[in-house]
Amino acid sequence: KTEGQTFDTQFTKAGPQRYTTVRDCWRDGDAYKCVFVVNGSLQLYDIFNWHAADGVYLQTQITPQGRQPEFHVSVQDATWTYAQDIPTQGGDVVHYRIVRSYKSATSVDYSYEYSRDGKDWTLMAKGVETRVNGGN
Repeated sequence: KTEGQTFDTQFTKAGPQRYTTVRDCWRDGDAYKCVFVVNGSLQLYDIFNWHAADGVYLQTQITPQGRQPEFHVSVQDATWTYAQDIPTQGGDVVHYRIVRSYKSATSVDYSYEYSRDGKDWTLMAKGVETRVNGGN
């Protein structure tokens, strides 16, 4: 269950974030794969692979709009940072990151941010995800 808020930015409008996500994940060879269904609608298919040379996980996302730019996922203690570079039509790059700080086995704080220069970040959204029922 996700409860949060978005903020007015170049890419987002201010408003509440409230939705329920069902995740079905499994291991397939050396990859970890997940399907995400949000409020009953298929939203994305994720494939995670370990990239030992860089010490990060590579996350490939396939959404209804097609394959998205790859995320580099770094893990430090209870904080996972998802970093993505998104090319624009004008030839620039927008740096995007999701920071997930795990507070317990059932609760994680999240924030979404973007930057044009990789130094100054603009908050797009923040909130809390809570695991509401079991699974492995």
